[in-house]
Amino acid sequence: MPNGYPWGKKTVANTNPYQSPPNTGVTRHYTWTVTKETCSPDGVNNTCLLINGQFPGPTLEANWGDWFEIEVTNTIEDEGTSIHWHGLLQKQTPWMDGVPGDSQCPIAPGKTFTYRFQADLYGTSWYHSHYSAQYSSGLVGPMVIYGPQNVEYDVDLGPIIISDYYSEYYFVNVEKTLANSASGQAGPPLATNNLINGKTNNGGSIATFNVQSGKSYRMRLINPGSASVQKFSIDGYNFTIFANDFVPIEPYTTDVVTLGVGQRSDILFKATGKPTDSVWMRGFRPPPCGPSAGNELVLAAIFYEDADTSVMPTTQAGPNAYSTYCGNDPLSETVPQYPMTPPEPDVTNQIALNFTSNGTALLWYFNGQTFRIDYNDPMLLETKLGNADQFPAIRNAHIYDGSINSVRIILENPVPQPHPFHLHGHNFFVLQEGPCSSIPGPTPTPQSTYTKPPVSTQKATTASSPSHHTTPKSSPWSTHSVPSSPTTEHSKGWSSTSVSPPPYSPTSTPSSSTPAYSTSPSSTPSNPVYGSTASASSSNSTSTLTSTSSTTSTTTSTPSYSKRDDDADLKPRMWIDNGKRDAAPPNSCWDGSIVNPQNPQRRDTQMLQANSYIVLQWNQDNPGVWPLHCHIAWHLSAGMAYMVVENPEAIEQEMQIPSVMAQTCRDWWAWTGDHVVDQIDDGI
Repeated sequence: MPNGYPWGKKTVANTNPYQSPPNTGVTRHYTWTVTKETCSPDGVNNTCLLINGQFPGPTLEANWGDWFEIEVTNTIEDEGTSIHWHGLLQKQTPWMDGVPGDSQCPIAPGKTFTYRFQADLYGTSWYHSHYSAQYSSGLVGPMVIYGPQNVEYDVDLGPIIISDYYSEYYFVNVEKTLANSASGQAGPPLATNNLINGKTNNGGSIATFNVQSGKSYRMRLINPGSASVQKFSIDGYNFTIFANDFVPIEPYTTDVVTLGVGQRSDILFKATGKPTDSVWMRGFRPPPCGPSAGNELVLAAIFYEDADTSVMPTTQAGPNAYSTYCGNDPLSETVPQYPMTPPEPDVTNQIALNFTSNGTALLWYFNGQTFRIDYNDPMLLETKLGNADQFPAIRNAHIYDGSINSVRIILENPVPQPHPFHLHGHNFFVLQEGPCSSIPGPTPTPQSTYTKPPVSTQKATTASSPSHHTTPKSSPWSTHSVPSSPTTEHSKGWSSTSVSPPPYSPTSTPSSSTPAYSTSPSSTPSNPVYGSTASASSSNSTSTLTSTSSTTSTTTSTPSYSKRDDDADLKPRMWIDNGKRDAAPPNSCWDGSIVNPQNPQRRDTQMLQANSYIVLQWNQDNPGVWPLHCHIAWHLSAGMAYMVVENPEAIEQEMQIPSVMAQTCRDWWAWTGDHVVDQIDDGI
């Protein structure tokens, strides 16, 4: 290996991670089967969606610059599915982003689709279904991409997944989310439990981890939940955060990690205790940060090498373990190790969020426009046909053409609910955050141990409420949405706050027979993933991993597309954001200040607090159709997505989309020809 590593001489400090990832010539192969079956992580049977029978799903591993090839077979009899690879840029393969109705048609029941894409960033992430809210029922798993290190440690302890849990199948919770607002039954689903690596002390078995006194450990923290902010802590210990999402940062020390849905943090834990010690690891869902029915605390046990594993720890929670502050750490703390200065933006859009009824259900709106996808008509493929300016308004598509080099978004949330915002295809700069209330509601108060940067107190102007529409009986969506069943027109298309901690304590005694967390990998491939022999694997086995030498070409034959004409009359509904008009209200909560303007925080998911704003910016270096959305499953189901159509000229003229994408749509159209697609939400 050049310089002893698969990525050669590339380091955190000397390499722009968004340009020219290494080409290792290695492909990592996985074979997955998606099933609908019973699982019971909290001791109560529930209907779950699983990959290879595992909960959570198998761990994906690769080196930076490797390629993944993942064959996914959908055996769910009455639903499509798709898999999204959270945080990866997909610069060479935007059609592999895994969003149904955007980058692909869903994988039809009984059909198989093979995802092939490069591990173009490195660090810790996760994958999940992006079909409706399927991932809430278990269709999730961790992803580890080994790359340059910015801290030294002895052992990679592997993924630690802290997630909320719901005792009902995801579709039931989507129905609750979209219940008729006049019926008195509408309301957000309530999380019923909390899990660490799919286990809980609240009715199930407990997760355990083994450490050795004097060693240091990398912990890869992931929140793949449906709605809840998580507070991670280890009793009596501080630790060092050295990466957020896929971005290595200047290390800093804390005693609690805050993770919104979709976020990850890599931390350094030093095992400074005695060989006989044991200690609690805690995951806490602050009730103000996500609707809850109880069981907010989950415990996992850390056992030192000579500890009695038949006796559970008796340690006490630290002072910030039960903080109810919903925001991330201050932007002044989270400084990327590879510095990048955002340019002056070509376009600045101010977007006011609103939560209001459309006459049938409560939906989320961006400047007065909500969102719904059409599974049968992927937006990327339509953009390839030159139809980006013909999307119906319900797609909430916004064109940022090839003349635009950088886009700035001011997201204003005058609503008393927080939102973890995620952008596909990019790591955005997070320039500023602060209060923004135009309706009554509490202003978030940070933990007393943190100092927030100065922010503006200027008030926001919200967009006017949308007009009401007549809606179909079975759906809250307005009638101008495109139907999701196939029509004859397809033949014309492309047929080819700081508070005193509550008295939380273990509510049940874990079984003494619980096996210890394994410290050996499940398998060692002939061409090993760098660092994998030092990582611990959970009690869930991973899928078989093999390596083969491969070229990096992902293009087979390019299908012959022809333009659709069935939506041509909808062209005037398209809003084009090209810098030639004011696309938002004239007043802003933001005062123009930027935290660390020469090197602001970058990541792919950021908490937007209740009654607050955030300012995001990204460089237009990745043509595609990229969702910007809240990662609370129920908010997204209710229309909380803004579709970024980036450089449609390059998509139409230069992008070579392989023919398998059209075949996947033909399979889906065939299935929907004689099956009803029960799409009651926005679809993603």
